[in-house]
Amino acid sequence: MAILSESAHVSKDEINNNLNDQQMDRLFMEKFGSRINSNGEIRLPDPSMAGVYEIQVLMPSNESILYTVDLRQGRLVRGQLPSKNCDCRIQVSANDLLRLLNGQLDFAQGFLQGKLRLGYGNQASAFKFMHLLIDIASSTSTTSSTTTPNNPNLKYQDDDKVSMIPTDGLKSDVIFSIIQYRLSSEPELVKKMPFIIEINLTRNGHLIATWVLDTKTEGGRIYRSHSKNNGSTNSDNKIKPDAVITIDDNDLAAIMLGNSNPQRVFISGRMKIRGNIMLLQRLNQFWAKIQATRRGSDFRFVKQLLTDNQFESGLASEMVFFNWISRLVKPSSELVDCTIHVIITAKGEKQTEWVISYDSNNQLSIKRRRIVGPDDHSNHANQSRSIMLEMDDQDFCRLVQSSDVILIQAIEEQRVRVTGDHRLLSAVSKLFDRIADNEQTPAVNLKAKL
Repeated sequence: MAILSESAHVSKDEINNNLNDQQMDRLFMEKFGSRINSNGEIRLPDPSMAGVYEIQVLMPSNESILYTVDLRQGRLVRGQLPSKNCDCRIQVSANDLLRLLNGQLDFAQGFLQGKLRLGYGNQASAFKFMHLLIDIASSTSTTSSTTTPNNPNLKYQDDDKVSMIPTDGLKSDVIFSIIQYRLSSEPELVKKMPFIIEINLTRNGHLIATWVLDTKTEGGRIYRSHSKNNGSTNSDNKIKPDAVITIDDNDLAAIMLGNSNPQRVFISGRMKIRGNIMLLQRLNQFWAKIQATRRGSDFRFVKQLLTDNQFESGLASEMVFFNWISRLVKPSSELVDCTIHVIITAKGEKQTEWVISYDSNNQLSIKRRRIVGPDDHSNHANQSRSIMLEMDDQDFCRLVQSSDVILIQAIEEQRVRVTGDHRLLSAVSKLFDRIADNEQTPAVNLKAKL
């Protein structure tokens, strides 16, 4: 037994199918060690998860390495713990483990395909444990380094995360990301509505992406696959659905937001259903249940923005902004009667403007507009308590989604340009502070993207 304690970054070149034992040890330490060897620092989403878990990794050399994670005492070791009974053992190849950590393989699909095997224990416990491990890997991928312009490791890690955000401008991506989060945080939502529905999203008649909603699997799961160049989607990991729905993104969003009648959309031929047609009604009931149990004040802003806007392809910020709303609804008193303009650029050109306003009662309103041409200017300069932040699309995503990237530092590095009332800067910077808030719109979860 060896306690993994030396932190060493695994370079991009080492993340391949030829990992040796030492590199796998370093990978485990980098991804999990600082959080698990923490004397109980980890906050478990479910107290029943406090147990001993083993991961048996099959290496390219056909040898296997056993790692033990003790969530009771906060320990990660190579080998077995003495005098400790294992609650659950998972077997996985080194290559599939890397795909899991890089978001290229959904762990639930991995179990179904036999790429992850349960050697011992309860499958529900294994699902919860793997979900926790992937969350830890995601949250610690930026903490091993300091965010500076001279640190390529952190930039590479952040760019990996940003590159996985859907940039198709689909409204349904926002809706399904909300459902995805709710299934992970409240699995009891799926118990009374078992179904597997595949939804093919189109734009102008062309297939863009496919979402699969599976409430039959214990705890429920949802994942997205992107369209290939030939119009098909990645299908290697699909399971047989009860119904397949093909529909334009705008039509589906209108139905889900209550702005359109699904029967009329179906009768008009704008929606095609193969399989059990009654499952569309069940999907609507499921979505209504999620909205009814939603405990955040941010959903009305989500609905308003999705209803009033068409979103731009190629901009990750169009998705990530919906995560930021959960922080905007809880402002400090310093932001009373002020307006924040966020200008998003791409390739050096202004693309969109988000206008966040707080009135004299600190009530929030949000508007979005597309910027057309270099002479399209906002009137923020005429407002007394107003501040404008101009930044690149990817920098906005890093500020919202990374706990290690802060606004003041981005300004100092000239990645964010600020004009207007600089006295508001301190309060505005707090809006970008990443906080753990399970009751609000989630960060866009892309680990299940195939």
